[in-house]
Amino acid sequence: MLDHTSFRNFLSKGDASKRLDFFKCHKDLILDYLQQFLQSGPPTVYREFILNDTKGQERVHVYLDSFEAALSGNVDTFLNDQKRIGYIRAMEGYHLNDVYGFTVAFKDALWLTGKGYNNARQNAADRLSNDDIYALNKLLDGSFYFLSLSFLETRDEIITRHREQLQTLQRYAAGVVSVFEEEDIWARTTQGVFDVFGLNGTFLLTCGDRLKGKGCQIERMIGLQVAQRDMEKLLKSIAQSLVPVGLDNCDTLHPLSNSMDTDQFRFVASPVMDGKNRLTGVLCVHDQGRVFRFSKFDRNLFRQLAYFTGAVSTNCRILSEIAEKKEDLRNLTARLISVQEEERKKIAADIHDVLTQALTGIGYKALYCMEIAGQDIDRLHKELENLTETINDALRQSRQIIGNLRPHVLDDIGIVAAFRKLIGDFGKEFAIDVHFSHPDDLPIDPDKGIALFRILQEALHNARRHAMPTTVELSLRSEENNWLLMTVRDNGNGFDPQKRNRQQKRPGLGLLTMRERAEDLGGAFQVVSNPGEGCTIIVKIPLDGDING
Repeated sequence: MLDHTSFRNFLSKGDASKRLDFFKCHKDLILDYLQQFLQSGPPTVYREFILNDTKGQERVHVYLDSFEAALSGNVDTFLNDQKRIGYIRAMEGYHLNDVYGFTVAFKDALWLTGKGYNNARQNAADRLSNDDIYALNKLLDGSFYFLSLSFLETRDEIITRHREQLQTLQRYAAGVVSVFEEEDIWARTTQGVFDVFGLNGTFLLTCGDRLKGKGCQIERMIGLQVAQRDMEKLLKSIAQSLVPVGLDNCDTLHPLSNSMDTDQFRFVASPVMDGKNRLTGVLCVHDQGRVFRFSKFDRNLFRQLAYFTGAVSTNCRILSEIAEKKEDLRNLTARLISVQEEERKKIAADIHDVLTQALTGIGYKALYCMEIAGQDIDRLHKELENLTETINDALRQSRQIIGNLRPHVLDDIGIVAAFRKLIGDFGKEFAIDVHFSHPDDLPIDPDKGIALFRILQEALHNARRHAMPTTVELSLRSEENNWLLMTVRDNGNGFDPQKRNRQQKRPGLGLLTMRERAEDLGGAFQVVSNPGEGCTIIVKIPLDGDING
């Protein structure tokens, strides 16, 4: 096996001082030839680096200086430099053949320069001898031997590490895919970062408008806590671009790409998206503020980890929503049955208290009139007038009962007038200002009108009961493609629509009822709210087409 001593023996042949003088005097010419050979060769990523990158050009000069040191007798300097370069080039992901191309080009440049040197000398003693050429070639061959050995050993280590990383990621995926609690998913993800990369993981759970990351803020850090300033900087960048970024030691942010120059970072972060392309959180990799190396392979693996985490989180959320929907459906069914029974009792009470008593009175009055029909005509006329008033009063009360079941004003003068009456009564009863904006003319299907009327009733009821607002803004407007948009906005307490309190007695059932009514019309229902910022209910329905169901 070759070692440094072997190359010292090779260099003992020939005239060492002549070789050194030759190289020193022709160093610039050798460099020119080297660059020509590199430029004329097939283009590769490594040649591009050597020829056009500042660091690559600096590396050429270091190589020439270390080769000169070897000719001066410091063989270890040159060979150790080649071992180091073999390690670095392997870590950087270059191909060994491309790196070898540089050595070949240098040998060609050295040979061409030596040929010209010998041709210019008349005296054979002044020329480079065969032993000198042999020593130079052996030195270069040996240098590439040590570079290749270091390169291949490093590449084997990298391959082994990458295989272990992939196996670890596979184990993480197999474990987390069966988890159905988001908190557990985040905890497993931060542990997964450590297992895969040997670095710390921190998950930033975000809040705010998660579509395109607008207004995102850090709700909570899960995992190892780090400086708030660094996390906010990473979140701001990711919320705007939704692409992975790295933060270097100079606090400069770099979008992560395969072609980026640096692989040294203090933090690396990636967005975690849900199935609707909304920002769920930010997954961070760090070493507690210290600089660490994160290779191209690591960056690609990290993207896959973040993407998979988002997919698992989305599945978990879908399953949770399905479970919640089932519970809502059970509660809604129970409430509908209860409401149906309450309505029946109320109708029965109204019929008993109003119609039954009125009809009983009318019957007695009619019998009395029959008795006095041939006895007292004046009295009969008076009783008949009272009977007429009783009948009219019964008709009026029956209309009131019918009107309570369906607002007749919707059929008589339309939805705008019905809304005005509803908000007028609401404002007077509860001392809440309601501002109503609407188009002058708004024809609408009666069934859709009653559904919107009931949604508005529920929205006003919810606002008064839970939000305690001083002002409510109601708007109706037509949109493109024949859609109607209703917006109910209050300045009350507000709440987080994502949080559900099962201990309360179904405060969210009103929202569910409104959603069901809107979706039954083929429309959409949305709640926008934050604690302390009021609540906005948005209902959008088609003005044409049949009602679903």
